[in-house]
Amino acid sequence: MKKRMVAMVIAASMVIGIMSGCGSGNSNPTQGTSAASGTSEKTETTAGGDSAETSAQVTEAADEEIPTIVYYNNSGGINYNDGVATDPDYYKRMQDYIIEQIGVKVEVIIPPQDNAAEKLGLLLAGGDQLDFWWGNWRDYYEDGIIIPINEYLEMPEAKSLYEDWDENHYDGWKRMTDLNGNIWGIPRLCKGATYPVYVRNDWLELLGMDMPQTLDDLNKYLYAIKDLDPYGNGETIPLVLQGGANPMDGAVYCFGGGFLDPVGRWLDEADGKVKPDYLQAGYKDLVDQVRQWYEDGIIHIEYMGNNNTIRREQITSGRVAATACWYSDVTITDEGLSANVPDWDVTERGDYIFGMNHNGLIGPNGKKMEIFSNGNSTQALMISSKCKHPEAVMKFIEWANEFENSITIQRGFEGEGWEYSDKENAKEMHIINVLNDKDYVYCMDFWIPNQREASVTDFYASGVQNMHNKYLQEYYSEYSRGSDQDFEWSVAWDSAAMSEACPFLGDINTYRNEQFAKFINGTRSMDTWDQFIEECYDMGLDAYIEESTRQYNNWLNSR
Repeated sequence: MKKRMVAMVIAASMVIGIMSGCGSGNSNPTQGTSAASGTSEKTETTAGGDSAETSAQVTEAADEEIPTIVYYNNSGGINYNDGVATDPDYYKRMQDYIIEQIGVKVEVIIPPQDNAAEKLGLLLAGGDQLDFWWGNWRDYYEDGIIIPINEYLEMPEAKSLYEDWDENHYDGWKRMTDLNGNIWGIPRLCKGATYPVYVRNDWLELLGMDMPQTLDDLNKYLYAIKDLDPYGNGETIPLVLQGGANPMDGAVYCFGGGFLDPVGRWLDEADGKVKPDYLQAGYKDLVDQVRQWYEDGIIHIEYMGNNNTIRREQITSGRVAATACWYSDVTITDEGLSANVPDWDVTERGDYIFGMNHNGLIGPNGKKMEIFSNGNSTQALMISSKCKHPEAVMKFIEWANEFENSITIQRGFEGEGWEYSDKENAKEMHIINVLNDKDYVYCMDFWIPNQREASVTDFYASGVQNMHNKYLQEYYSEYSRGSDQDFEWSVAWDSAAMSEACPFLGDINTYRNEQFAKFINGTRSMDTWDQFIEECYDMGLDAYIEESTRQYNNWLNSR
């Protein structure tokens, strides 16, 4: 088996579970069936040196005595290998290995590509066994669909799992806890600096410019690139801005701190009420900046309909001069981009093709522009109230949180998917090599994303550190680069209660997004901004404000 060394480790208390939709090749789920279907016996040595006969005996015993738990792995951290599912025999070997380790049989259901949420809903509504899955705990707890896990976290076996998310690290448990102290799941995400403005180092050199320090500097670069058209034929894209249902989301995350104070919901001291961000005066100015970019051809004319696939294709092609979107749109395309920009030799220069201002871009209000994401996320790994063996689920989660176990269920067995570079001396330091070229397919079916995700440092074949891994290790927690969102990150907002109190909230948000698009593309004049705000109030915005204020006050009183 051809082996390529790609890894070295850093401290284990690194970035926690931030790979939702941003890992390498993890965005194309295949079939909505269990990877275990169609498994067959394989007369081959299993992990740890056990024979196939032993594995068969273990599986048989598991059917009779060992608890079976079913995992819907909609974590966003699976590598679906371009539609090729895990080898059934490898799945069975991994399943038997977990049984040998902890006496629990884990069955995994792989979400379908286009309707993972719908599949989950059908499973929850049906009579099939489903014991744990990922989602927003606030969508489930009031209806008795999930159970609190306080008692399981108090067990000695959960000590390391609990400490990885405690106050000294990421404050994760606070976001999992209701006002009565019930903890409803294992955290999925943590606060991160994930929306940098990336700028092409080679095109800065071409223009004789330095890395932008302010929004004005960035605009000088963008407009100079528009005039120069270094890609040619008018196909250069000065700025890739993240689109989506709300065409302002990317702009807010990358530039909001330079226009708003604070970013996100804010407390209006004039009346003591908590209001949405677009009621701040600076929001209009930010929309106007995006409108100007659109009018001048700085951002792509079809940017509002883009997604990460489109953005990454544009970046990889070499057409893009700067980006204002989720960090991995750049980091996981870097190797492909390098093939299209052969004149930039990172091994000589020490810099990647795209760079950023690590001190943080400064906006018109004198504050740093980038804001942080995921800080108030209530995404969690939850246990069903129908689960017959919740202690077995927690046992598996705790086991999967340990470094060697996590790497195994993520990469494959030791010696096949990874190996210690020097086991005798490096095991405690977690120094490993990841073996990329394999004679089997394993898509990380059993993996539970956690802080081990950033534990290994990938290297390209050239010996240069993988840009994505470098970001996770050095820049994801670079909080000096941006601005916080005040209490927006701290309050575990109850979306169900919000929808109940403001039944037209979905309509308001849809209308808001439609009007943002019209302001940006010029079909609605910025002179009608105040009228737009009044229209939102007419649709019932007051109810949203009142409920946001109520939840904020409850949170304030519970501190």
